[in-house]
Amino acid sequence: MKIDGYKGLTVKKVVNEITDEAVDAEIKTVRERNARSVEITDRPAKIGDTVILDYSGSVDGELFEGGTAEKQSLELGSGMFIPGFEDQVAGHSIGEEFDVNVTFPEDYNAKELAGKAAVFKCTIHNINEKDVPELDDEFVADVSEFNTVDEYKADVRARLEKREADRADNEAKDEIITKLVEALEADIPEAMFEGEVENEFDSYTQRLSSQGISFDMYSKYTGITAEQMKEQMRPNAERQVKLRLALEQIAAQENIEVTEEDTNAEYEDIAKTYSMEVEKVKELINAEDINADLKVKKAMELVEAAATYTAE
Repeated sequence: MKIDGYKGLTVKKVVNEITDEAVDAEIKTVRERNARSVEITDRPAKIGDTVILDYSGSVDGELFEGGTAEKQSLELGSGMFIPGFEDQVAGHSIGEEFDVNVTFPEDYNAKELAGKAAVFKCTIHNINEKDVPELDDEFVADVSEFNTVDEYKADVRARLEKREADRADNEAKDEIITKLVEALEADIPEAMFEGEVENEFDSYTQRLSSQGISFDMYSKYTGITAEQMKEQMRPNAERQVKLRLALEQIAAQENIEVTEEDTNAEYEDIAKTYSMEVEKVKELINAEDINADLKVKKAMELVEAAATYTAE
């Protein structure tokens, strides 16, 4: 097994500028999340309102399954209904009876309705409008730890810049991983790939179990078998095995060592993360395993530090 060319990799890394428009859009999302609903009685419904309505749909004069509902809530403009439906509800008032004429998309999931013209008889019972709070110091104090709009905007910008920097770092690291995997020359036993697939599958089923969902239940609702799930996991499993071997080989070639201080610091971090006593962590995790992981981590840091980052 060997790996060459891992120092001085050229990697694309682009950190996009955070514009004033991006800051405003983020704040707008927070404002809309904090909007209150106000009942409207003196005007017709408009796009952006939420209406409560009855409807019954028919094709060629015949009612069809799933096309009838009472007191249904619908945000106009959300795109939740058939294209054209919500636009035609807009403009109508409470108590008004009216028809909505639409055509089901050709790729509609109910094949018997795909491409067919339909008429929905509708009645609106209630109209609610979003009352979005103004961006002022009072709003800022309600939703954040800050007291002024300027302070809040500066914090939002800083968070967006951090998010963008993290995205760029992650994409660059992913490219480095791809190049390391491609550079590795090794005969890898099939059992290693199969073992990693099993590990990933076990981790996934444990996450489901923590949510009160068995894999049998998951399989029933999704139609995905254990074998199909493992097949989907195979490419990532192969990538993880190759990456680990590549980094282990780099650590060996670079004579990377782990100090006792490194090991103890890692034990401290694990204990803090899981709110455990350090001694308990030491009982559960062998120091050799900790050191092996730290060598891999240091190898990755070496490769990242030696890489050349470019915006092209």
